[in-house]
Amino acid sequence: MGYKQSICKHSKASSCVGSVMPKVMKLFHLAVLCLMLSACSFFPGHQRQTPAPVLLAPSSELLPQILKQHLTLTSAKQSDSFIAILRLTHTQTSMVALTLAGQPFLNQSYDGQLWQSQNLSGQPLPEKEIFSMMQFALWPKASLQKNYLKENGWKLEFKKNERVAYYYEQPYLVVKRSKSNTNIEHKMGHYQVTINTFETEPLR
Repeated sequence: MGYKQSICKHSKASSCVGSVMPKVMKLFHLAVLCLMLSACSFFPGHQRQTPAPVLLAPSSELLPQILKQHLTLTSAKQSDSFIAILRLTHTQTSMVALTLAGQPFLNQSYDGQLWQSQNLSGQPLPEKEIFSMMQFALWPKASLQKNYLKENGWKLEFKKNERVAYYYEQPYLVVKRSKSNTNIEHKMGHYQVTINTFETEPLR
């Protein structure tokens, strides 16, 4: 099945685009607001109150493949879901995010130098942050250590099925893996993303 065919397949899922899209956008807006407010209390007086999202170059340690994932974003007040189709190669990482009705609202790619993001929703989204969180959960330990540098305020911890990023000693991202899913908790933004990979397709 091709990349475009994967998107078309999900476009037939249901007819609830109108109701799902506003809810997804509302949750993203809430996450951004929480991130901004929490940063003020975490780092008073620090010039960079929140870290810039860290983007990682494609990794040769990851198998070239397409991951089809169901993502659930949860905050204190609500929970909403969408589909992500992640394409991993040794030269480029790309992601398409779709509503459950199959409507694409975000296209992103990064080859280690050129970052591209097309927001089709018409609403402001934390585009790099979304991409960075996905990479932090998937990329090998060595890649994270090369990019989350101590001199930039980062500290990393790795345990079995868990990894944590601290920014100036404050928890930033916590990733926990189980047999059924991967959970990414954004400590500063006060929200979390639960990822269930329901299909993988090797790339030749």
